[in-house]
Amino acid sequence: MPDEDTIYGAFTATAAAWPARPFLAFEGETVSYETAADRVARRAAFLADAGVGPGDRVGVLSPNDPEFVYLLLATARLGATFVPLDYRQEGSVLAYLLDDAAPTVLVVDDGVVGRYRSLVDDPDADVDVDADRVVVHDAADGRDGAYADAVADAPEAAPAPADVDPLDPAVLSYTSGTTGPPKGVENPHLSYVDAGRRLADACDTDETDRGLLVLPLFHANPTTYGLMQMLAVGGSIAPVREFSASGFFERARATESSFFTHVGSVLEILQRTLDAGEVDPTSPLSFAVGGAAQFGRGRAFERQTGVQLVRLYGLSEVGAGLVTVAPRDPGAAHGTAHQGPVDEGPFEIRLLADDRSFVDEAGGRGEIVVRPERPGLMFRGYRGKPAAVVEAWQDLWMRTGDLGEIRDGALHYLGRERTSIRRMGENVSPWEVESALADWDRVETAVAVGVPDDVAGEVVGLWVVPDDADLTPAAAAERCRDRLAEHLWPRYVGFVEDLPRTSTHKIERAALRDRSFDDAETPTWAADR
Repeated sequence: MPDEDTIYGAFTATAAAWPARPFLAFEGETVSYETAADRVARRAAFLADAGVGPGDRVGVLSPNDPEFVYLLLATARLGATFVPLDYRQEGSVLAYLLDDAAPTVLVVDDGVVGRYRSLVDDPDADVDVDADRVVVHDAADGRDGAYADAVADAPEAAPAPADVDPLDPAVLSYTSGTTGPPKGVENPHLSYVDAGRRLADACDTDETDRGLLVLPLFHANPTTYGLMQMLAVGGSIAPVREFSASGFFERARATESSFFTHVGSVLEILQRTLDAGEVDPTSPLSFAVGGAAQFGRGRAFERQTGVQLVRLYGLSEVGAGLVTVAPRDPGAAHGTAHQGPVDEGPFEIRLLADDRSFVDEAGGRGEIVVRPERPGLMFRGYRGKPAAVVEAWQDLWMRTGDLGEIRDGALHYLGRERTSIRRMGENVSPWEVESALADWDRVETAVAVGVPDDVAGEVVGLWVVPDDADLTPAAAAERCRDRLAEHLWPRYVGFVEDLPRTSTHKIERAALRDRSFDDAETPTWAADR
């Protein structure tokens, strides 16, 4: 039997214990653990026939779909590494991700295959993907091979599960950099399995629970907080293709979901529909679990929906997205105001002052730093970026770039310290935005910053030093829209003659974050809201 501390081993053990129990509900179909196990085996046969084995990588470029889950489990069965890619990306950012991940097999949803093909057909794009191993899910066009046919044509017998160690790499996920391109975070199997077990214990879930997954599955959030938590107890998941605020509670009722995973912007958007009286909030949902979001109306949301908010703190590199979690109290009306205890393991959590000393006084604030108490709970490294690992790990502590406070033995998240932009609950790398103007001869320099926003947390602002007297902020914004995925589009573009710099001529991004776009030296462009 596969090791139960691996992702496939955890799934196999649960499927053996509850074969008839529901595992996944999607668009009217409910799939049992036994049926899911058969489907995973067929996908494993397809992947093995395509040349995937231990150490290889399987990329998926797709919105939420059951095939995403089956491929994750099939990849884990083969001892390969699963690479969930942001299907919204296009152009140079998508080219970078594909080139960096270099998957052995890439499965692309037919709804986004145009973005991939535009790269393949672009003679200037250097994309390191073997075209013979790209398959399109539900695509009628056979140029890249139809996924359904490839699965059907695979050998009848799937290969035996590989001998996988819990510390072997399981998932390569891309997290936003601060000033550079996204980094590929290599997380081991145990980090996911352990996080699922800890969440199930903290949330008091069992085999009757079902998680409504409205966030994209390429994020650790729904995979760890939803799928892995349910695998720990034999519960089920209900992935949703796309989040809809107006249809959220109706979907919860239809799928009979007992909880959902979230980021702060999801709660903010749902709260606005509640305030407007646009939805009926009655549902079987009893709790929601999500990260350290700065959502200030938690009590109102809990009161209006009957859904208790379970808060946690995590980041991609640590515990597959889970460092600590505030335990749920099923008998309470409200969740805690903090993100979880700091002294219950399996991570040591401290605060670091500007002078790199630890903050020990009560109520003191500093950068959150963490380290594991046992192996297998942290990331194995950033793919191909050893220097970035050294920068993140200083004095054997993981530097998170987050500000926090410890009160009464609990962690309180206060916000980001570093330069990434926190939009709609996810980090946006300034590099991703700036790449749209980096090779344009009409621009000397462009710097992306986060601008506070009531709904999104932050939106993208872009400061530009033009190199063409006829260039307008609107034209710069239009070029970004032509070259970037929609979630990277700037809300504001301002022109300046020069940018603030340090004594070593590095751009002072912190100073730009504090500058209002009303202070731009030429008229500022702002998107219609």
